[in-house]
Amino acid sequence: MGPKGHEMKQPILRLAALLLLAVVSALLPQQAFAGRRPFMWVWDSEVLGERGVELEQWVTERNLKNSQDSTAIWFAPVLGITDQLELALPFEWVHRQGKDATQLDWYGAELRWRLAPADKLEAGPWAPLVRLAVQRPVRDRDVYRVEANAVLSWDPAERWHATADLGLRHHFGADESQVTYAAGVSARLLGELRLGAEWFGRHVLVSTDGLSSFNMVGPNLGWTHGRLWVTAGWMVGLDQGSPNGMGRLLWAIAF
Repeated sequence: MGPKGHEMKQPILRLAALLLLAVVSALLPQQAFAGRRPFMWVWDSEVLGERGVELEQWVTERNLKNSQDSTAIWFAPVLGITDQLELALPFEWVHRQGKDATQLDWYGAELRWRLAPADKLEAGPWAPLVRLAVQRPVRDRDVYRVEANAVLSWDPAERWHATADLGLRHHFGADESQVTYAAGVSARLLGELRLGAEWFGRHVLVSTDGLSSFNMVGPNLGWTHGRLWVTAGWMVGLDQGSPNGMGRLLWAIAF
């Protein structure tokens, strides 16, 4: 091999070594990073540490009774501003049955403020959090919506975790408002593998699109491995206005 070939090969080898090191580092057992959530629809009180960065994604399936099923992909970089305050910049694509294309549905920004010390030993078993989100629906340029949530989590024992969540969503520029409520409990089975159950509901206050109130329950399964966490599950309806089913897969990786 000539000198030029040797010079070209060196950067390729260095790049391959760096990629291999990154993969091995991600797969090695590590301390679980903050920011993971063990529930599908219940907001939780854990946030990223200061200067932490996490890429989070959800895939949501909704099976509706009117055959208007949909699949949504939610994606956001999440930034730890302080040890108790994080910023997310989400956007969501939606594919609805009968449509030939997946379209950007909305984008926005949200703050999640944990009202307790980041250290769980210092915080004790109770940890509140407030969430405020502003979102811009792409299909209606004259409307934006605001969401607010009050969250309270409880860690009564090392393996158990429970959370309650009360929210309000209002569309400014459109006649639509709803209250959401959710609760969940999760237990650590083995290592960082968790099994839980949750309840999610909404009560429509005002709607011109025929939205209905509903309640749903279902199991979830979560796993944390170093910088990666994954949560998945499926919910079924409890009343006539509920969808046939809603499933969600959430995952994130911290940097």
